[in-house]
Amino acid sequence: MTDYFIALSFVNISTLLLLLVCILTDTVINKEQKKHFFITVLVVFVICVMEVLSIVFNGASVKYKWIHIVSNYFGFSLTPFVALSLMNSIYPNKKTRYLYIFCAVYSAWLMISLIMNNGTSVFYIDENNNYFRAKGFFVYVIVYAGCNVFFKINSGIEKYSTLAYGCVLDSAPGQELYLYIFSPLYPVTSTVNILKTQLLQVTLITLIFAFIIAIYLSSRISKPLQSMT
Repeated sequence: MTDYFIALSFVNISTLLLLLVCILTDTVINKEQKKHFFITVLVVFVICVMEVLSIVFNGASVKYKWIHIVSNYFGFSLTPFVALSLMNSIYPNKKTRYLYIFCAVYSAWLMISLIMNNGTSVFYIDENNNYFRAKGFFVYVIVYAGCNVFFKINSGIEKYSTLAYGCVLDSAPGQELYLYIFSPLYPVTSTVNILKTQLLQVTLITLIFAFIIAIYLSSRISKPLQSMT
């Protein structure tokens, strides 16, 4: 499972780098949107790296416990910011300042609860450097879900039906892995109308060229016959 997660994370990082190149070389997106897209990609990149570190150092020597804690902290604290940063990239005029403050308060609470080490944080690392969810994990779920719901509401996708798919990839105790896919079903009426118009235009042009070529070939073929008579 560890090798799978590491390989998947490297695929994600490679995809992010490719996406970053496409964004920076794009001529349609304005500079402000490019800046927010760059921040979004950077945040996701850091989260991927932190996830790899948390997996690698889970159960490792106790001397690496601090790396394990730091990597999990940044992973859990940065994840809610992705939806907000992406919102600013796509819809730069949306007001997200208060949500950024809300997420900053959550990150501060996460750090304080980890320092207090009283079992109320999102996660805890035991004396053997093993990761476990703590009593406060529901706080992370609420913050993360809240940011994504805010993104959904303000992006306008709530006007369309959404296709949802979920499955269990791994049900082993302590290694549960679930896949969720949500895709808005946008109407394709305008696309179909455009394709109908283009098909009609292409058909007419093809018929005209076919008629011209038919006249040309018929004249070339009939000339020898006419000269014989």
